[in-house]
Amino acid sequence: MNWKNTKFIFQREIIDQMRDRRTLFTILVLPLILYPLLGSALLHTAQFMHRSQSIVWIIGANKLPKTVPLVENGRFVSSLADFATIENIKVVSDSQEEIFANELRKSLARLEPVPSRHEQHARAISNSSEKQWLQSHMQANQVDVIVWVADEIGPSQTDDPQSIDQIASVQLIVNSARDKSRMTALEVQKLLGNWRAKLIEDNFVQNDLPFALAFPFAIDPIDVVDSTIQQAATWSKILPLIVMLWALTGAFYPAIDLCAGEKERGTLETLLSSPATRAEIVIGKMMTIMVFSVGNSILNLFSMMLTGFFVIQHLGSASPMNGLSMVGAPPLNAIPWIVLGLLPVAAMFSALALALASFARSSKEGQYYLIPLLMCLLPLMMLSSMPTTNLELGTSFIPVTGMMLLLRSMIEGNYSNVVQYASPVLATTLFCCWLSIRWAVAQFNSENVLFRSSDQFGFGLWLKQVMRDRDLKPSLGQAILCVVTILIIKFFLSLAVTMPQSWHEFAKQIWVVQIAAIAIPGLLMAAILTRCAKATLRLNTPRAGLIAAAALTAILLYPALSYLGQIVLHLYPPRAELQKVETVLAALIDNAPGILAVLLVFSVVPAICEELTFRGFILSGLEKLRGRWSGVILTSIFFGATHAVFQQSVMAFVVGLILGFIALRTASIWPCIAFHMTHNGMTIILSRMKHLAASDSPFTWVLRETELASGTRIEFEPLAACGMTLAATVLLIWIGKQKELSNPTPIEQVELQPHFSTPIQST
Repeated sequence: MNWKNTKFIFQREIIDQMRDRRTLFTILVLPLILYPLLGSALLHTAQFMHRSQSIVWIIGANKLPKTVPLVENGRFVSSLADFATIENIKVVSDSQEEIFANELRKSLARLEPVPSRHEQHARAISNSSEKQWLQSHMQANQVDVIVWVADEIGPSQTDDPQSIDQIASVQLIVNSARDKSRMTALEVQKLLGNWRAKLIEDNFVQNDLPFALAFPFAIDPIDVVDSTIQQAATWSKILPLIVMLWALTGAFYPAIDLCAGEKERGTLETLLSSPATRAEIVIGKMMTIMVFSVGNSILNLFSMMLTGFFVIQHLGSASPMNGLSMVGAPPLNAIPWIVLGLLPVAAMFSALALALASFARSSKEGQYYLIPLLMCLLPLMMLSSMPTTNLELGTSFIPVTGMMLLLRSMIEGNYSNVVQYASPVLATTLFCCWLSIRWAVAQFNSENVLFRSSDQFGFGLWLKQVMRDRDLKPSLGQAILCVVTILIIKFFLSLAVTMPQSWHEFAKQIWVVQIAAIAIPGLLMAAILTRCAKATLRLNTPRAGLIAAAALTAILLYPALSYLGQIVLHLYPPRAELQKVETVLAALIDNAPGILAVLLVFSVVPAICEELTFRGFILSGLEKLRGRWSGVILTSIFFGATHAVFQQSVMAFVVGLILGFIALRTASIWPCIAFHMTHNGMTIILSRMKHLAASDSPFTWVLRETELASGTRIEFEPLAACGMTLAATVLLIWIGKQKELSNPTPIEQVELQPHFSTPIQST
């Protein structure tokens, strides 16, 4: 690569972007004026943001005890809550509308006999008409909450306090559809709880009982973190998310102008005809986009932090009770860490935006691609903001999420965690950046991508064109359409499927999912969208011994894949709910008629259905990518995505790489089916035949039993696993050298001999 050419293209694009007033205003000027304007608007509107007084009705106030009052002069007793809460609530005891109270008593169901004096039973609204009646009357009288005292509250009239066999009921009627009513209900509920505690204390005093019997201990929370660390923890979840969003949007619009804009101006052909290679052009344009992406993020960050500092200080000092003083101003020491983490992520975003923008035929079309890219990356950004997501070895390998979690640890000052996981986070980010650049270069190397024609779209015309221009194998778009169809069908089937109650129901569900969601889409598309379904699905007869070699390879590779599965489970431990489901399904499998039935359901059917679709139809379409191995990797990603459990998806991706290698080298689906069937069968056999690892078994030099908290597990001896993996590698090398088919069909010979393709296809 000639860096002089790259530097020249970079300078050319920077100068060209500096001449565009819209880009300069959006990237450089708008961030500096946007947040001050928003802060000014917030300060001006804050004077109108006051809470109106809440109205609370108490029905049956005469049943309240006089010894410990609840209401005084139309307000709750001041000792029950802070001053602001008391002043915001107006209490109306025994409402002016006595008719309403009577109708309320009639509309509510009667209190059932209480079986235990320690259990409180509430009256229930009998039907929806009564709820509508209450809602309409509350709205008509502008009542937020109704406190209905249904029973006499106070000590028992008997001499023995232990003879109390019924607990009084106090109903709290609220309209949860209104925010004001819901917030008032929470405050009133807290007030009633404090009042109940005082009433309990008074009852104990009157009966000469120690108050410690009611409350044997007190809860006194102590926060060991000071306010600055708490504020840093709050901003550590906000700042990385905002910076990443601005980095993505700041990269996309310059990318559209540098690709689709140049197509419209007619200058892209001149640039492509220059001495610079396509890779140099891509690097130069990507560096330009990266400058605007980083600059846009930093300017937005600076403007937001500066405005937030003054706004929070002003509002916090004006009203200390609004909670802004607890948030505090954004920490200034977060800026260097954010800038360091922003650089590799901005490079990845720039390459992705450039690759997508090169596909657009116009600037208007390019703007439509921002939403799909944002929807793909937004879950990765939001994942880091979840309270249950922490920086661990497993999360450090997740693109974007790992970097945001690393920035979060840096801002919070958790440097030991940063040092421990900085290497995998940076390695993952740089690897994704490299893949994005490779994709962008591949897009610029394809003339069909850069100079696509603007054809009119119509469903009828498209269907006629598909049927007329059917190729020997599916196109890239048809392969992706098959994947999308499978994911959609599996999604709706997962909503319709319930937890099976028997083995036969469980087996039926697996068969329906495998056949309806996976096999049928691939087979139908191969029959309709291609000229030769046999070539598409790779239904060729392989050379002698390849099927047996593939099955033997699956047996020899199983120990290595088993250890890899344990590593995946260690990095990403399954949730407790998933473990419960696995326990239920294991019990159903134990009730199967026999091991042959289990092998048929879990080994034979998935191997046939999944291989015909993924290594058959989908891989045949994705082979048309630049480099056949790119199609194998992408097919493996799609294969893993169809598995619902994440741990299974990771293992399916790894197995998919091996199956894709076998499919390309043998040009046949049968060795893939043999490998897949044997691999799944090994799992079933080892789980159902644990006596193979017994002390008197001849397989003790290969297998061993390991005691776990959940039971025993069969593992492979490390030395035997290494030897089997080495033998499997030799077998894979031998399979990789088998490139010729033993019985190719005539149409496959057309594909194997491209110089004869035109005359034969025309006939």
